[in-house]
Amino acid sequence: MAKQPQTHQDYLTSVVESASQLQLIVMLHDGVIRFLQQGKDCLLRNDIGEASERLLKAKAIVTHLLSSLQEDKGGVIAKVLRQLHLFCFEQITDANLKKDPAPLDGVINVFSVLRGGWHELSNRSSQAEQASADMQAEDSDSLYLSVTT
Repeated sequence: MAKQPQTHQDYLTSVVESASQLQLIVMLHDGVIRFLQQGKDCLLRNDIGEASERLLKAKAIVTHLLSSLQEDKGGVIAKVLRQLHLFCFEQITDANLKKDPAPLDGVINVFSVLRGGWHELSNRSSQAEQASADMQAEDSDSLYLSVTT
């Protein structure tokens, strides 16, 4: 029996399930930026209903990021991130209530900068994991060779 091609949803599920914690954080930032930009574009077109829907999706992601912060482990950085996320949440709410896209530019900028930092951290973590795996492989090879020679 031939294997059925994956649907787009199956593909997305696979990507999310195989992602590291840092990659998931980057994906969440990508999502909030995308929904903020879409909401802003809708406000500029005066498509109020669609704008509200997109901004509510952005707020849902911000809420998830807020609920995921662990201040006991993250210390000052987590506390600062919490305040920043709360500020952004308020700005999104104001933009949605007032039908004003202006506050969204700043929020998009904040999340773009944060996304860049998380992306860099994710890349460095991946590189460190690969280097560690390479070293373990080399150590295993040299250990095996030393035992047989």
